[in-house]
Amino acid sequence: MLHLREVWKYGLGVIRGNQNSLPIFPLSGWRVQTIGMGDAAVTLVRQSDGTNTLLVGNILYVDPNSSGASEILKLPPEGQCKGVHLVVVNTGGEGIAIQNDAAGAIVTVNTGHIAFLYCDGTTWYGDTGLDQQVQTADIADEAVTAAKLEKGLLEQQTTTLTSAQIKALNATPITVVTAPGAGYAVIPLYVHLFHDHGGTDYVQTAGTNHLALEYTGSTEILELGTEAECTAFIEAGADAHMFLATLLGEAADFNAGEDNKGIDINNNEATEYTTGDGVWVITVSYITVDVA
Repeated sequence: MLHLREVWKYGLGVIRGNQNSLPIFPLSGWRVQTIGMGDAAVTLVRQSDGTNTLLVGNILYVDPNSSGASEILKLPPEGQCKGVHLVVVNTGGEGIAIQNDAAGAIVTVNTGHIAFLYCDGTTWYGDTGLDQQVQTADIADEAVTAAKLEKGLLEQQTTTLTSAQIKALNATPITVVTAPGAGYAVIPLYVHLFHDHGGTDYVQTAGTNHLALEYTGSTEILELGTEAECTAFIEAGADAHMFLATLLGEAADFNAGEDNKGIDINNNEATEYTTGDGVWVITVSYITVDVA
């Protein structure tokens, strides 16, 4: 079976006089047809039935004119369309969901874009080769999620801890990197902590209290700085920062058992911090690796 782009190339060969190419359009050659969907599904047919839309062109300018997100455009039965090529141009403000006559999805055409379609007599094939541009929705707030990123890229998550959470970190660690999904594990590389002082200092009841990162419910990855650095950050009398870099070597405790586990921050001593009313903002930069 020829790839759709090859079919398209060979089809264009007919216009150039290459008689050995596939037929472009068995109806009667290249024609433009304008279709207004009128906020309703449209079914294309090869023979007029008095109800549906007769297909008389192969370059279709289609306006969904929809009150919803999209409208459905159904193609004629495959058995009637062997060798047929269609170009569907979405001229409206909504999407067009193109289906075969059995309501099987073929391709969706976003507003202002194009779909190329070909039928071999058994199956309709669709390609939106010109519809791969980044849309406004793709870059909206929160649109670029971790699931959409290629694994191995540097990722980052920021979490704000309330005073109540800070004073309960020993009993209740807080997740600062979410679980990556089955077959993947996360490895922290950089951590930045910001103590937004609230007016009342935190107090450690044990001078050896440490902040640490751990895999959720599992292995401790590393302690964040020395005891002195942790104490200076925790008990700071004003806004304070702590930054740790190049943690990859420290994360040697990582193993395949950390599959699909997030990263938590905790107080790894036996006693909780007391008093204090500031908040902490914790940013973790990490990579996701395949452990399947």
